[in-house]
Amino acid sequence: NRERLRLRFGFKGKVNEEINLNTRFSTAGGNTSTNQTYGPNFPGYALFIDQAYFTYQPQGLKSLTTYGGKMKNFFSTSPLLWDTDTNPDGLGQEFTTGSLVLRAAEWTTLTNTTSNQGVYAYQVGFHTDLWGVFLSAYNHTSIPAAFNDLLLEFQFSPFNLSLNFAQDSAISSEN
Repeated sequence: NRERLRLRFGFKGKVNEEINLNTRFSTAGGNTSTNQTYGPNFPGYALFIDQAYFTYQPQGLKSLTTYGGKMKNFFSTSPLLWDTDTNPDGLGQEFTTGSLVLRAAEWTTLTNTTSNQGVYAYQVGFHTDLWGVFLSAYNHTSIPAAFNDLLLEFQFSPFNLSLNFAQDSAISSEN
């Protein structure tokens, strides 16, 4: 058994009618957990920037939202593919009209290189208050051989059914 703590606090600010700024701090600096395990000898605990991003929603096109920075994952997803604490870095856009949702993003995975490495993510879906169906495609450019995920998710409140199809082009091209 591990004794753990989690602390998160954030701020939201409105620059103007179109731009919002969001910042969140948390314990533990991992990519997939903000839990901090109590340690021996009464150590201190650090705070990390968990999220720091803007949203832009043009007055003339309220159905379009642009995200930029270290953002909350605005895609509909499941723990099968993304941990709920994952906050990607990059840019993204979301277009919503009625029950239709279209999303696209470019998330950075490595910052110490000059090559374009990251994840291109796309999602189309339909949702209501009771159900949703989403199809997501992820192209991982940071892995030497292109690795792609396709996620089909059915949401029926309070249940989710997720089907994940992964394809590694290096393996499939040799077969």
